[in-house]
Amino acid sequence: MESIPRSKTHPIITLNPPDFTVTNNDNKFVFVGKVYGRVNINTDMEKVYKLLENFSTYNEKELLNTNCKDGIYTWLIYSDEENDQIKFAVTEVVSPYEIGTNHQSIAYNKKVNASLIYGAGELKKYNNKITFNLISGTYTKKIVQYDFSKTKKNIIVNKFLEFFNSELTQDHFKINYDTDCESCDSYIHSVNTVSNELLELYKNNNYIVRTFDVNNDCINFNNNFWHLDWNLEYYKKKIDNPNKYEKSFLRSIYNETLDSMNKLCET
Repeated sequence: MESIPRSKTHPIITLNPPDFTVTNNDNKFVFVGKVYGRVNINTDMEKVYKLLENFSTYNEKELLNTNCKDGIYTWLIYSDEENDQIKFAVTEVVSPYEIGTNHQSIAYNKKVNASLIYGAGELKKYNNKITFNLISGTYTKKIVQYDFSKTKKNIIVNKFLEFFNSELTQDHFKINYDTDCESCDSYIHSVNTVSNELLELYKNNNYIVRTFDVNNDCINFNNNFWHLDWNLEYYKKKIDNPNKYEKSFLRSIYNETLDSMNKLCET
């Protein structure tokens, strides 16, 4: 079965939801973001591992246990450095921002500690029914590229099904492969809530977190934040490679933009 090594970069990332309807426990609209240039948690692996301790991973048997609630999960088929046994792991997508629950986060979680990845995707668990897809830009997409005959995809699908080929599964669970996964929307886009506890965890790891009573206020903050963040990245790259006549001017614009970002984040 074909595999690729665990990616060496970005175990912790922030993905932006497709709309502005994410709410917290208090039904307030939520914004989460990271300012360009501020300390990146991925540069300190001890902090990465510490953050990932807050997110549980499960094997196939644990997933079928009643203690694993219905919801959206990301999954990984992998092996670790100890042996070549192929294993299965999932984690619940508890936030649309995917901090700590994307495929990289599963691979780096110490309970998993994957070294080789054979496939990855998403699954929905509802009412004793599991539906899964192969959506993973980090892993499955790379494994199955140029797979015009779909041979590699079929191998991953069959391997997934093998993990659930037991009497317990056959008697109590129905497992379906989402044949429309190439054109369907990510299951994760249906996750539109985040707990206050998680938001505090994000704050403690240098994320900007804001909540709003009015959706339009959240939208305006979002637009202003990412406009300034894009400018910070743009001017920083220009400063790093300027001609001698531009450096002072670019530095001035960068500092003005940074001041505006700081003021926005303090409001």
